[in-house]
Amino acid sequence: MRLLYVVREGCDTKRPDVYGLFGCYLAGLGVESHLLASPVVKQLPYAWPGGEMLIKPRMVSGLKAKCWQLLFPLVLVVVKPKYDAVVVRDKTLSGLFFYLYARLLRLPFIFWVSYPVGEAYDSLATLTPQQIKKALYRLRGKLSKLVVDKVLIPNSDLAFLQSEQMVSQYIINGVLPSKLIPVPMCVEWKKINAFHEQIDWDSKKQVGCKLAYLGTLDLRREPFFMLQVLKRLRHRYPDLTLILIGDCPSQSERDLLDQMIADLELTNAVTVTGWLSQHQAWQHLCGNVIGLSPVPVNDLYQVSSPTKTIEYLALGVPAVVTPIPDQRTVIEESGAGLCADMTEIDFANAVSELLDSPEKRYAMAVNGIDYVRRTRTYEGSSKLIYQHLMSMQ
Repeated sequence: MRLLYVVREGCDTKRPDVYGLFGCYLAGLGVESHLLASPVVKQLPYAWPGGEMLIKPRMVSGLKAKCWQLLFPLVLVVVKPKYDAVVVRDKTLSGLFFYLYARLLRLPFIFWVSYPVGEAYDSLATLTPQQIKKALYRLRGKLSKLVVDKVLIPNSDLAFLQSEQMVSQYIINGVLPSKLIPVPMCVEWKKINAFHEQIDWDSKKQVGCKLAYLGTLDLRREPFFMLQVLKRLRHRYPDLTLILIGDCPSQSERDLLDQMIADLELTNAVTVTGWLSQHQAWQHLCGNVIGLSPVPVNDLYQVSSPTKTIEYLALGVPAVVTPIPDQRTVIEESGAGLCADMTEIDFANAVSELLDSPEKRYAMAVNGIDYVRRTRTYEGSSKLIYQHLMSMQ
C-alpha cells in the first residue's frame, strides 16, 4: 500500500507518531508513505525511512509565495506515482485541497488529528497583546474549526483522532462512530526497553526524591504552576528540587520563566535543562524521580494525550497528573501515579503522598512499565492502524 502523507510538521520531524509510526513501523508492515512536508533545515535531502520525500518549497513571505505554497502540493502529486490513499495530518485549509484531490481521483481520504487546531489558534489569541494579531488568530481558529468539524472529518473515509475523548465529541456532533479511530500517544518500546538498563532501581527505594517535568514550557501549558507547587512543598521538604527537562519556545517566554523562578526564590531549587535529545532527556528520569504532568483542563488540552505521561510510566517514573480524560484513564488503569485537580493545594498534596512513601513509588514504577508495554506502544498501535488501512483496499 502506498500513501500520500501530508503533515503540518517540517520534514525533519522526529515525532514518534510521524517518524516512528509511519516512517518505521507501518513501513515495516508494507505501508509505503510518501511524506509531503516543508524543509526546516538547509542540510537536505533529509532521510525519511518510510518512502519518498516530497519537499514543499519554503519561500519568502508575500501573497504570491503563499498562493504558490498552497498550489504546489497539487502540482507535485499529479506527476507522482499512483497512491492508494491520502492521509492529511492537522492541515486545515490545505487539507481542503487534498480532500478535493482525493475525491477527484477517487482515493480514500484519511484525516489525522493530533490536536484541535482551532482551539490552538484561540489560545494563541488569548496570549497575544497585539489586537490585529489577536483578531487574525481568532479568525484562523474559526476557519480551522469550520473546515475540520464540518468538512474534513465528517466527509473523510477514516479519521484517526488523538484520544477517546476527541472521538466522543465527534460522535456527539453526529459523525459515524465507525470512521473514528482513537490513536493516543505511545512510545517506541524497542527504544524504551533498550534504555531500561540505565534505570537506577536501588535509588527508587530511598527516601530522597526529586520532581521532574518533561516537555515544552510554553505559556499555554502554564509552567508557572509547577513553580508555585514547588514553593509550597519546600515549606515541608526544604531540600526538594525540580528539574524542567525542556525549554520555552521563545526567548521572551524563557525570560518570564527565569524571572518567576527568581521572584519565588527558587533559583537553587529549579534547573532548566534547555532542549535535549530524547536519550539525554530520559537520562534525567533514571533515578528516584516523580514525574509531573499538570496539563491545564481546558478546550485545547481536554482532548489531548500527553506523551510525557506515557514516557514517565515507561521509564519507571510514578506520575502526578491533572484529570484530563486520557491522563486520568492511564493513571486509573495502570496504578502508576496519582491524579489531582490543578490547584496548588490538591496537586501539592498528591505529590506529598508520593514523597512520603518510597514503597508506593517503587510499586507504581513497576506498574507503569508493565502497563505501557501492554497498552501504549507504537509497535502495537501500528498493527491496529494497518488493519484499518487494509480494510479500505
